[in-house]
Amino acid sequence: HQSASFDISGRISSEEARSLYEFHDLMGRNIFPRPLPIFIDKRELNKTSIALFKESAENGQKIGYKEIIETLWKQYESDLGNYYLLFYQFGEIKDFDFVSKFEYELLDENSQPWTVVDFFNCKFSKSISNVFDFQYVILVNILNNALIVKTKNGDYQHKYFDEIDSNYCKSDVTYLLVMKYRRAFYDFIYKSKRQAISKQIFDDIMQTGIIEDMRLDEFKNNSHSQYHAIHQKLNIWFSLSEKFKLKQNILPTMASKLKEHREFITKLTRGEASIETDDQYAFAVGQVISYLMTKSNTSDSSYQRLEPFLQKTNSKELNKAVARMFDSYKHENFSGNFRIPFAEILEYDTNGVREQIPTLLAGIFSKNALFAEKIENENNTKTEAAVI
Repeated sequence: HQSASFDISGRISSEEARSLYEFHDLMGRNIFPRPLPIFIDKRELNKTSIALFKESAENGQKIGYKEIIETLWKQYESDLGNYYLLFYQFGEIKDFDFVSKFEYELLDENSQPWTVVDFFNCKFSKSISNVFDFQYVILVNILNNALIVKTKNGDYQHKYFDEIDSNYCKSDVTYLLVMKYRRAFYDFIYKSKRQAISKQIFDDIMQTGIIEDMRLDEFKNNSHSQYHAIHQKLNIWFSLSEKFKLKQNILPTMASKLKEHREFITKLTRGEASIETDDQYAFAVGQVISYLMTKSNTSDSSYQRLEPFLQKTNSKELNKAVARMFDSYKHENFSGNFRIPFAEILEYDTNGVREQIPTLLAGIFSKNALFAEKIENENNTKTEAAVI
């Protein structure tokens, strides 16, 4: 292959030529795992890989890269590295690269597995202990079953190098995200190139995907078509975003900020606090918008109605849009918890609205604190159906 990191000079022996011919013939039969690890200077690992492959073939099964690596990890954890990774498909070498060290586990600063916490109450929480958990749980969800495709019979198809038909993707936005970042995810998972997915990339994927799901939402039979997709993505985003920082630091995480914002909005409704920062403002605006959405009696209660608010660039534009929404429902009854947050957001001024989209979304989709406590249970059903 022209991108190989070595040159072949001179002639090769007949034995080597035969081996190459047989290897090429076997690759063409589509029986080897994709990708295929080829260890150098570690014959024992290659022998173990071949033995696993032969055993599965004798049992009428087809072993994959995941099964080979997981078996080798258990036996040779400290030695699992220094191998070439070959991805051969349809008579073409799609990728050929050297892996100096394979990092199987995904652990936080306390040596604990990554965890997706159910921050947004959709019964979706997961423990992500290794890169294959990440591939089959996280990638399936955040890229809408377009890169890693879970089939009806429970198998998985990997589209890292395949042709992808945009018509089979959830939307054009999903297709573009997959095409833009699939090589980076391949490098992250299979080559342990942790720098391939930065926090900026991960945040871009999550924010873009959530806003697209809102645009695609339909409200039928008293439920949102994109309810679970949006809430699962929010759980993943707020749980894992900081895991992709190239340099760990002690700055507040999205999860810790979310807790602070939820505590703050409760104090704000009681008059025990005031809006002082842009992110406090963004969360409060999200709560106000979601509260006002429950006053709508129109047939269109989909999340699509929220999209115009996300397009504002400063607080003046956003506050005008919120005020117009309020005017549409000013004949309705409003709780005492609504009064102070609504007044304070209208007085706040900032040009940093675009940077606060994650916090605004968190405010919209968090449990709403603006309902009066004595009628909260009465409104829960409507809130869950029309807003959350």
